[in-house]
Amino acid sequence: MKRLIIALLWVLASADPASALEFTGRFVQGGLVVGHTVPQSSVTVDGRAARVSDLGEFLVGLARDATGTVAILAISPNPSAISSAWSSVSMW
Repeated sequence: MKRLIIALLWVLASADPASALEFTGRFVQGGLVVGHTVPQSSVTVDGRAARVSDLGEFLVGLARDATGTVAILAISPNPSAISSAWSSVSMW
């Protein structure tokens, strides 16, 4: 079931290349990742709202004891453009 959900989210994310999420940094324990999406999008990280700059940039901070996956969802001003990303958190 989890693989089906991930596959579905991947299809949604790839449907509109202009709304794709991009990341700089590594998803590691204690890491800080800079995300970029379409300006004026709303972004959630594990269900919590993230602040998004006027340029579409946002930060993802990972706890030093983080494990599992991080779910990131971006909804652009165009309601039909939804991007999502899942990343596993790895140890140093």
